[in-house]
Amino acid sequence: MADESHATGSPKKILAVNEVIRERMTACSGKAFAQFKDTIRPVYGATSNGIPEQLGSCVLLQIEGKPSLMTAGHLLDSDSDTSLYIGGRDLGLIENKFSVSCAASGNRGDDRYDFAIAELTSEFVARLGPVRFIRDEDVSRSVAPTTGHLFSCIGFPNSQNRRVDPSTNKITPRRGRYGSNTAYRPALLAKLKISGTDHLIIDHRKHSKDDRGNRVSSYALPGFSGGAVIDLGKISSPEIASGVAECEPRLVGLFIEYYKDHQAIVATRIDTILKAYLQDKKERTG
Repeated sequence: MADESHATGSPKKILAVNEVIRERMTACSGKAFAQFKDTIRPVYGATSNGIPEQLGSCVLLQIEGKPSLMTAGHLLDSDSDTSLYIGGRDLGLIENKFSVSCAASGNRGDDRYDFAIAELTSEFVARLGPVRFIRDEDVSRSVAPTTGHLFSCIGFPNSQNRRVDPSTNKITPRRGRYGSNTAYRPALLAKLKISGTDHLIIDHRKHSKDDRGNRVSSYALPGFSGGAVIDLGKISSPEIASGVAECEPRLVGLFIEYYKDHQAIVATRIDTILKAYLQDKKERTG
C-alpha cells in the first residue's frame, strides 16, 4: 500500500471553552470601542486660574435626526460654580439649554435617572471637529432581561486626565473602558428605591482581567459619569462564542454612579431616558 502524506502545517491550538469566550469578549469589546469611541467626549470645568479640570463624560447622539449631547444631570450642577466645556478639537463652551431629569423632592441626591440632554447647533458641532454621533440604529431600545449579557462602560477617568500641557493649557484626553456583566444587588435596589426596570446594575471589582487574561487593577471610576454603557450581547451564546454570529454592540445605558460598598455601577437605560426626554420636549414645544 502506498504511503499517504498530508500537508497539515502547524497544529492548531485547542482552546478551552472559557478561553474561546474570553477571545470573543475581547473581540466584541474591541469592536464596541472602535464603533463608539469618537462619540464619547470629556466634560471639563475651569478652575479659578483658568486650567481645565475634567469633571466627567458625555455622549453625542442623534435624536430624531438632531445632533444632541447627553450626560449625567449631576455634572450640570457644577455649572453654578464654573463654566462647562466639551473636549473636541477645541474646548467647546456649553451654552445650550438642557432638559434635565429631577426628583419630585427637587433634591439631586434623590434623582435616580440623573440625565441631561441638549440639542447642539451646527456651529457648536463644527467647533468640536472630527467627532461622531451615535445613530438611531446603534441604540438599544430593548427592555428585555440582560442576564448573561456583557457590557462595556466607556468614559474618561479623572485619574488618566489630570495632566495639563503648561505650554498650551490643554489636556490630551484619554478614554478608559471597563467590561463586566449584570449584577444582582437587591440591597442596592432597596437603598435606591428602584425596581431595576429602568436601570442596569453592572458588577465592578477592584481587579479585572486585560485582553490577555492577566489580572490588573480596574480603572478608578470617577470621571465615567455621563459616559456610555454598551451592550455587547450574550457572549456565552453558542452562536457568538463560536464566531458564527457577530456581536452587534448597542448603546444601552448612561453611566450615572458607582457604589463602592455594593461593588456595582448603576446606569439609566437609554430607552427610559429617550422616552422621558421626548415627552418633555413635546410638552415644551406644544
